[in-house]
Amino acid sequence: MRSIAAKISTYAGVLILVICVGFAILAYNNGSSAVLEEVEHALLMQTEEAARYVESRFELQLAVLESLATRPEIARMDWETQRIVLEDEADRLTQFLALGVVEPNGFARFTDGSTSDLHDREHVIAGLQGKSVVSDLIVSRVTNSVVMMYAVPIKN
Repeated sequence: MRSIAAKISTYAGVLILVICVGFAILAYNNGSSAVLEEVEHALLMQTEEAARYVESRFELQLAVLESLATRPEIARMDWETQRIVLEDEADRLTQFLALGVVEPNGFARFTDGSTSDLHDREHVIAGLQGKSVVSDLIVSRVTNSVVMMYAVPIKN
């Protein structure tokens, strides 16, 4: 009798072990799926928050440049007058590598003394059409480094 009782106990123990392992695998799969969904949701929220932050920083920089572009000395479109004002502002606005003015023909002059033909750049075209824009990351024709440029219209 002991051998039958031992076999039944062994089979019952193995059956309980298999059921427990099955429940453990099921719980692990359900739990990991829930955790992955929650992590993906949190990452999406972080991405959206980061995008809002970056956009607000762009808007702030554009507002600074728009206020500068409304100054009468800038609106006159006399480079020597503009250069003096822009050099003073460049000392104060250290977040910009250089400040410059693009003429309607696309020729740009910068406070560091450099010049460039930017007539074909999308941000320059948009600025000349009266829009305030931020460029994508581009390679500067002046410094050959990757830069992001802001363009705001100068209005009389």
